[in-house]
Amino acid sequence: MNAKLTLKLDEAVIQSAKKYAKDNRTSLSQLTESYFRGFISEEELDAEPVSGVISELVGILRDANIDDIEKDRLQYLEEKHK
Repeated sequence: MNAKLTLKLDEAVIQSAKKYAKDNRTSLSQLTESYFRGFISEEELDAEPVSGVISELVGILRDANIDDIEKDRLQYLEEKHK
C-alpha cells in the first residue's frame, strides 16, 4: 500500500534529486523508497505493527547482563517457594 510522505529539504537538494531521477528514468518517489529500503531489513518491512506498551519495552534489556538476570530469577523462585 502506498502512502503520501511530505519532506522538507533544501531546494538545491530537491532540484538535484529531481534531475538525477529524470536522468535515470525513475521517479523521485521510487528513488526515495529505494534509498530507505537500503537500510531497512526485510524483517522490519514485514513486521507487524507493535502495540504501544510493547513498543515501549522493546530494547529495555539490551544492555542487561544475562547472568545477573538468571541469578535474580532463581533467587526470586527460591524465595517464592520457601
